[in-house]
Amino acid sequence: MRWFSFLLTIVRHRTIIKLASNQEVTMDNLMQLISQTNKSMANFIHTELMILGYNLQASHGNILIHFYNNKSLNYRELSKKTGKSPQTMTTLIRRLVEEDLVEINTSSTDKRNKLVSLTSKGEAIIIEMIRISKDMYTKQYLGIEEPEQKKLKELLTKVIKNFKE
Repeated sequence: MRWFSFLLTIVRHRTIIKLASNQEVTMDNLMQLISQTNKSMANFIHTELMILGYNLQASHGNILIHFYNNKSLNYRELSKKTGKSPQTMTTLIRRLVEEDLVEINTSSTDKRNKLVSLTSKGEAIIIEMIRISKDMYTKQYLGIEEPEQKKLKELLTKVIKNFKE
């Protein structure tokens, strides 16, 4: 429970900000910690992809990994699976097309439906993406016992739910 206690200590740490109106607002750094965690993980993925010769971001890797069990996906499906807006998805897919990792084809049943699928080069990178993901998962839990991992996920899930209500 050492890590969990440390996390609670950090979350309890608060900063008092005095506004121009002489009101005090108590702030904590949970958002900053979550943001730094996300940035650290994204940097890890980006660095690993750069080592492989791909100038891609974690968001690109997130798209590619969804093709592991799917031959092709349309933009809407990819948006839903990744949590990215359709506009963002268009930009991300364009970059993957430039890298020759995916191709876009029109559905044979609905000409309005664009299907994204891996190229042979894209299929080759999937194995590396799985390795990178496994390495990241190992690294993110270094020094954190399994019960602490479970509790951390539960707490973060609660925070997310608080903003969905």
